[in-house]
Amino acid sequence: MAAATAPPAALLLLPTPTSPTSLRTRFGVTLSNVLPSVADLVKNSDHVARLDLGIVLPKTFSTRLSPRASVFPRVQALVKDLYALLNRTATDVGVALDVPGGVDARIFMFEDQSGHPTDRPQVAHSYSGPIIDLSILVSSGRVYDPVFSVESSDGESVLRAFLDLYSARNMSPPSVRKVTVGEAEKAINREIPELRKAQTAHKYVAAVGTFGQVGIDEKLVLTATAVILEPETDDTVSPTRRRITIAIKADDGWEARQGKVADFFESIVAFSKHVKSTRTVSNIGSESKGVSVRLSPTLTINYVEMSDQDGPAITDESLSALVISRGSDGGAKTVNGKREEKGWSPLEVFEVDGVGA
Repeated sequence: MAAATAPPAALLLLPTPTSPTSLRTRFGVTLSNVLPSVADLVKNSDHVARLDLGIVLPKTFSTRLSPRASVFPRVQALVKDLYALLNRTATDVGVALDVPGGVDARIFMFEDQSGHPTDRPQVAHSYSGPIIDLSILVSSGRVYDPVFSVESSDGESVLRAFLDLYSARNMSPPSVRKVTVGEAEKAINREIPELRKAQTAHKYVAAVGTFGQVGIDEKLVLTATAVILEPETDDTVSPTRRRITIAIKADDGWEARQGKVADFFESIVAFSKHVKSTRTVSNIGSESKGVSVRLSPTLTINYVEMSDQDGPAITDESLSALVISRGSDGGAKTVNGKREEKGWSPLEVFEVDGVGA
């Protein structure tokens, strides 16, 4: 008997939340309906159902700001709150996350769609996720069945823009399923995280972690890593070359863990219809093992085996930023001390909160 084919991914389109509270009051009921429906796609199988969540960012999160790392505090808080809601709702409705028979949820974001597309140059690129333009998702050719849309005026606006893009490209629209949503709240006066006073447009970024699994906390670290990387530019004469290094702790089963990290990370970064990546397995720098992936002429991702706590931070002078889980800042200080001893510039450190923080 032939092996069962994994089902297509599902997509949930979410309009802009008015506040962190509205994530729970509006989208909690939505997720309580969507998660069991998606889990049913892999019922009685050893597959994991994939659910992509695309949420429209508030205007205050504008990625037109440069460097893009400026919006890190706001984006990180939103993504954390949404993953926390996913985790809590999944528990409430009895759906397992990131295990066979369960749901693998992945969050990416759309810049606010108001205004003319030419006003949003930084997100109109296929390799600048996890913050993209809605048109890039449609052009990517990703197959979603179904697409969930919330029953509200703002939800209808997002869906209409999404389907109009299919029509403009003479593409067959996906199957759409409407789902309930909580009542919209009035905007609540709540302190919005300050923009980060980032001075550097980071083109060479590293993240470190054990990555024993790719659960919600690991997804938060990986998403933050992609957020602070400067997006593609329109300069075809001198294009910005970018590189991300993801250091995965050395341990048994490293290759399997690296594969899972790559599968998630590249899915929130690359939205090209024809991703022609070149993968090379070899030593990278002084690390004992690595996989180098060239996703585009301007973007390379290196996955390296980390045999000590310093990793690539003290072997790669070109790095300018380091992404870590909150609570690992002691190691970051040690790393920057060693870089200073070498006469290298210190790394800008971005700490990421887990869902329990």
